[in-house]
Amino acid sequence: MAHTAANGAPHHHSPDDGAGAAGRRAGDITVGGSVSGGVLSTGADARIDYRAPQPLDVERLLPALTALHAALRPEGGGSDLGAVVLGADVASAQEEIRSSGTLAPTRRQLLRERLELVATAGAGGASLATLAQTVVGLLS
Repeated sequence: MAHTAANGAPHHHSPDDGAGAAGRRAGDITVGGSVSGGVLSTGADARIDYRAPQPLDVERLLPALTALHAALRPEGGGSDLGAVVLGADVASAQEEIRSSGTLAPTRRQLLRERLELVATAGAGGASLATLAQTVVGLLS
């Protein structure tokens, strides 16, 4: 049985190549009709998340960012270059929230990713990792 691959090349299954019913294999994708704006995820850890971003709880986020920013300052224990850069990111996020009432999705994502690294690595000690995890939870 011949199928056409995405690149237009014919793709053949023979009865002895392990193909299942109707020439399909585990993981094959068949579309009857057309697809527009489709999403595909493959692999053991594959997932597709259709949740809409939740509105920020700025009443809780702003104080958490303030505490995190203080912990990242040299007098708060954050003296390395990473802490200085992250502190600048946190300060920019605070300013954006104060001026617009929210965070742009790109800044929200960037800050979440950086803070997840801090929380996972335990960089800066347990208290900084805990603060980072608290803010990540509020950004999610």
